[in-house]
Amino acid sequence: MCDLKKFRDLPIEWDMTQEDAITRHLEWGNNPYKGERRAVQFEGETSYYFVVNTWDSPKVMLIKMSSEGPEELAELDLPDNLAQDFYAKMGKLKGVFPITPKIKAWLEEKMGL
Repeated sequence: MCDLKKFRDLPIEWDMTQEDAITRHLEWGNNPYKGERRAVQFEGETSYYFVVNTWDSPKVMLIKMSSEGPEELAELDLPDNLAQDFYAKMGKLKGVFPITPKIKAWLEEKMGL
């Protein structure tokens, strides 16, 4: 199990989605980004955010996104109770999804916030 406390000082964008991160950091030159966040303007700008990956057993991943692409910083298995709650809300689809409020609270606890 990864110790998330070492990431506690990162500026986590709790409501960032994978789609927004890709648009903001990787596709900003060829589309009019109209999200709530400003488009990336300088090389070296990064976003830190969590996603739920359900391609295999459900995992929570901490991602660092930059114009160089995504980097996985941490991966944790989702506890059964949170996985059941997640699937009840999102269905049992395979993919990469935003975290739920319950998962956010669990992550904040793991980070010591």
